[in-house]
Amino acid sequence: MVKNSRFTFIFIILFLVSSEAGGQIPGDSWELLHAETSTVRYGGEGTRVVFLGDVRFANGTERYESRRVVYEENRGRITMDGDVKLYRGGTTIFADTLVFYLEDSKTELKGHVCVRGDKYIIESKEALLFSDGAMLFDGTVVLEMDGYMGLADRLQRSASGDSVTLYGTPYIIMEERYIGGDAMTLYLKNDDVIDYLMISGHGDLFWNSDHQEMGLQSRLLYLYFTPENELSEVQARGDVKGVIKDSETANHFYGDSMDITFFENEPRLVLLTGKAGGSAVGLEKKEESGD
Repeated sequence: MVKNSRFTFIFIILFLVSSEAGGQIPGDSWELLHAETSTVRYGGEGTRVVFLGDVRFANGTERYESRRVVYEENRGRITMDGDVKLYRGGTTIFADTLVFYLEDSKTELKGHVCVRGDKYIIESKEALLFSDGAMLFDGTVVLEMDGYMGLADRLQRSASGDSVTLYGTPYIIMEERYIGGDAMTLYLKNDDVIDYLMISGHGDLFWNSDHQEMGLQSRLLYLYFTPENELSEVQARGDVKGVIKDSETANHFYGDSMDITFFENEPRLVLLTGKAGGSAVGLEKKEESGD
């Protein structure tokens, strides 16, 4: 009887420790919503808690899901592995691994990272999410918004979400139109409508319309858009050169600075200032043979 009583007593102690494991995540904001199993280890390196199986946590208004979650007291971090999902406001974030650093509330994402907002998608290999809402993406970054797509080595989204900066020879494709440079910043309205775009370093622009196409290079480019994402004005500054072509002529130009006004995506008014020049060349029409 004594032997059986001792076994029962030990079993009760282990059961109590396991049942209180959910309370080992520090801070009042972290709440365990579900886990199939949890294990607590105590030692010289501090408390270590492991949650397994459809783990779900709440941290304030944010919701986390993963197959495995580990809290390490000595490292001050929470690590989530396997089908990680983070719901933050109207944004859903996917990753293979998520690490939350308790000291500064910074979140590190690794693997196939995908951030899906109401009006945009960002994919990369790694990302950092900051407590103020700013985001930094690294490793073959793809940005998708309504009507255009951007590619870059690195992308930084501001805390307010009203600007996105692309680094590492990025470019943006709008249908068959191309914008490239050493670095570019998109200033946005309502998360997906471009107010204006600034390209620094070496800027390239290829723009076509129903009747004309334009190629432009400059050290600094500003592109302004209408609320319908149509190009309304281009300002080029420094070592400007390019060409505007239609079916009959090709107008080549160069100058220190250049302003182009657009109407319905068509260049309408071109103003070159400083040291400027250009030439117009007639294009031969090729008549189709009836043979």
